[in-house]
Amino acid sequence: MGVPSSGHDIIKYLIENYGIYLGPGIMYSTLYSLERRLVEAKPQVKKRLYMINRKGEELLRGYEESPRELTDFTTRFFEN
Repeated sequence: MGVPSSGHDIIKYLIENYGIYLGPGIMYSTLYSLERRLVEAKPQVKKRLYMINRKGEELLRGYEESPRELTDFTTRFFEN
């Protein structure tokens, strides 16, 4: 499992690493939805820390090969 992160930490990470800004409303509603299935939350004094759970890890492992498969498919498609 990864390092627990707050919604603010995740927003900051997305901006710094990908130039993507998700507003707090989108971020927290998404985390709330994911909390029911793929992440767990640990309430702290002033914030909640989110971490991917076992089911979420399994789902991500299933998609590890997807970028390579998509690249291979696209290459074959445009070669023909």
